[in-house]
Amino acid sequence: MGSAAVDPAPSDLVVWQGEVRSCQLLTGELVAERAEVLSVPQVPTWQAQIRWLAKDGAEVKAGDPVAIFDSGALASDVEEKKLKATEAERELERKAAEAATQVAEKRFAIEEKRTAVGKARTRAEVPPELIPQAEYQERQRALARAEGDLAKAERALETQTATSQADLEALRVAGEKMQELIAAAGTTEDEIVADFKKARRERRMRKG
Repeated sequence: MGSAAVDPAPSDLVVWQGEVRSCQLLTGELVAERAEVLSVPQVPTWQAQIRWLAKDGAEVKAGDPVAIFDSGALASDVEEKKLKATEAERELERKAAEAATQVAEKRFAIEEKRTAVGKARTRAEVPPELIPQAEYQERQRALARAEGDLAKAERALETQTATSQADLEALRVAGEKMQELIAAAGTTEDEIVADFKKARRERRMRKG
């Protein structure tokens, strides 16, 4: 009479042959092997309110929006800067017209002084034996005064021209700076997409 097989009790241990592996507990942060660097466009405010953001881990391709900022505060800031830019353009036009008028007046004054010098020289060139000595000396002094007035008028034109050019250049620089601020403040979805495309182009250039 044979004996029946007895199943091991649940508490019995079962041993089998296999590969021994060591296990280690690691902590840290995973870094992607390939990644695109996206930067926030320059905005006039210290913080930018995000209205929409792509989900973490979502697949995107070049040209896809990854973030949209709330443009409410930015829009009002842009409008204010546009108003200031318009005022600056009008001020530049006004100053340019004013400078042109002042320069024209100075040139007209020079022409008057040159005419006066010509008349005084004609009178001063009369030989002294033909007129009294006192009158001859007075004509010489009149010629010297006329030449001095002409030199003074020419210096006034040079000063006016230099001052006008400096003032107009300062206004032009201020206007260009305002336009740059307007461009920087105009944060839109297109700019975020452009940043993404730029990152891809830079990565391709580094590979090449």
